[in-house]
Amino acid sequence: MVEANAYAISTVVGYAYDDLSLGREHAYAAAIPARWRVFESHRDLFGPWSHEALTAQLDVAHAVNLLAQVQIEGGAFREACKNLTNVQNLTERDFPEPELDDRRRQLRAEMFHNYACIRKSQGKVRDAMKYAEQALEVVQQLDLKMGLPQCYLNMCSLLSCQGLHTEALKNAFRSLQTVKELMVQYANGELPVPPTSSLPPQRQPQ
Repeated sequence: MVEANAYAISTVVGYAYDDLSLGREHAYAAAIPARWRVFESHRDLFGPWSHEALTAQLDVAHAVNLLAQVQIEGGAFREACKNLTNVQNLTERDFPEPELDDRRRQLRAEMFHNYACIRKSQGKVRDAMKYAEQALEVVQQLDLKMGLPQCYLNMCSLLSCQGLHTEALKNAFRSLQTVKELMVQYANGELPVPPTSSLPPQRQPQ
């Protein structure tokens, strides 16, 4: 499963590094081969299901997710989809360690969100909705409250695109309420940093 993706990742990274002009693509793409080598080394040395190998595997998935996100922002949807396929393959199986498995699921939520951004930008709102719902489900299951406001706003935007304005408004209120709760927690010293989201806002269809 993972072995089959080594060539795919290196090929896509090469495309991004050579042909995309923005500095962020260069930076993210350049970081992936080294992380992949660490993953392969840990997998060979400690075994594919070891803590070391799985941690390195998630590091690769995180880096590829970031590259795909930047490509989406630049409208390079084909390249982003290739990278997201690799993220999907790297994170599709449950991990034996709960902490690592939670991180794996969080990366999948970000992957679903990135897919939703692509489909929305392509005007495929119903497909985008399916991915946004998957992202929201994972965020709720993991109780990642910092990511909930953006997930609700994404649902609001997609529902509004379909003319479902009442449901869209409900999600907008859910987002606002969650932000208020997070700000209270931050004011009470219950959060180490101000509320932010790891999920970027979705692009509007072109």
